[in-house]
Order: sequence, then structure tokens, then C-alpha cells
Amino acid sequence: MRRDRLIVAFIALTQGHIQQSREIYLTTVPGWLEPGQWPELVERSRNDSCMVAWLLMNTGDEKLGSALLRQAISFIDDSLPLAVEHSDFDGPGTCYVAAGDTEKALLNMEIQISHNHLWAWSTAPLLPMYDLIRHEPRYQAAWAEYERRMAVQREAIDLQPSW
Repeated sequence: MRRDRLIVAFIALTQGHIQQSREIYLTTVPGWLEPGQWPELVERSRNDSCMVAWLLMNTGDEKLGSALLRQAISFIDDSLPLAVEHSDFDGPGTCYVAAGDTEKALLNMEIQISHNHLWAWSTAPLLPMYDLIRHEPRYQAAWAEYERRMAVQREAIDLQPSW
């Protein structure tokens, strides 16, 4: 049930329903409003932490949202690489673009392409914070490469014998 609600919150955000998305996230996980709960929440759900931070920053709680975003990025940049080999896998680009760090966001996309970490590419760029970089040639090149790789995979599937 909880995961379903978070998916609905994500979809609402991709559709531009920012206030509705905020309400769903915060009623589902009220701990986002409690800085003392952030370490556990950020570690458990990095992507949600950055989306919630962006939502807070864009719905009147800029100070709280900025603090959450800083904590999430600190975890992604400082702690996560010590624990996993490919810390780029779980979409830190969303956090970087939410923070307005276009260079890190674009670099993360390029790294994800080079590592073939493409699982979230069909949904993450639908988020409104990506408006900041959609016009960038590096974003467009990364997206074109993603599309090319997906076309290759679709072709391989089409060539599989049908049973």
C-alpha cells in the first residue's frame, strides 16, 4: 500500500500536480517533515528524498527542503560511494538537478550511459526539475543514446523466435 501511494505521488509530480504530490508524499511518510528522521529515510530512499526536498522547496518550505536536499546529496556524494561500487546507479542526477547543479546532473547522466545504468531513464526525466537541463546539448545527446540503446534492445526482442 505504501509503495503504491509513493508511485501515485511520483506520477502526480510528473504530471505537474506539485501540491498533490507533496500531500501524498508527506501523508505517506510524515517523517520527511522531521529532520531527525532524515538519515534513515535518505539512506532507504534517495530518490524520494530529493523529490520531497524539491517539493518542499517549491511549495513554501524552501529552508526545510534545502536542508533535506543537502543531506541527501551529502549521503550520495560522501557515504554511498564507500558502500557500493556504482553509486551512480540509483539516479543521483535527480538530486543534482533539484539542487540546480546542472554540471553534476549532466555528468551523472553520461556516467549512467557509460555504465549502462538505464533502468530509471524512462521515468526520471519526466520530473519537472529536469526542465532545467532539457535544452542542454549534453542532455539531448545522452537521451539520444538512451533511445538508440532501447531501439537495439527492442530489435533484439523482435528477432526472438515466438513460441
